[in-house]
Amino acid sequence: MPAHVYICERSDIDALKKMLAYDPYLDPNIIPHRRDDDPKKMNEEDKKRVLDEDKRISENLAKLKSDVFFDVIFARQEYEILDGVTLNLEKEKYYLYLKANDDFLNKADKKLEKYFSNIKRADKSTEERVIAFIEDRNNKAEAGFGSIFGV
Repeated sequence: MPAHVYICERSDIDALKKMLAYDPYLDPNIIPHRRDDDPKKMNEEDKKRVLDEDKRISENLAKLKSDVFFDVIFARQEYEILDGVTLNLEKEKYYLYLKANDDFLNKADKKLEKYFSNIKRADKSTEERVIAFIEDRNNKAEAGFGSIFGV
């Protein structure tokens, strides 16, 4: 699966982390968690409350799906934020590694560009360096697990 690397300013990192972790389909303000109430046991007031809640959920989902980026949910992808010191790159910068399919990555490029003016895609050599760092670290971790389990 392909990966992209983005260079981020320190000032954007908190907002970026919030965006990366957010999944609107898990947001109780959009889709509230509801008990499995038996409609036969509900009084009229509870039935009305459930119908109103269903209507609100439908409206929220319609708003969500009208957003161009409704399906760009970073929380469902493989991503990692590394600081420049860890990578022996610019120490005042952060680097976002994002691994996903091409369609997602193209949409992610546009979403990041729209919401963050200071986040830019890394040049090819920086991207290769960050990807190699992460792949090397992951390979070492897998080898370590193999030795733990005697594989």
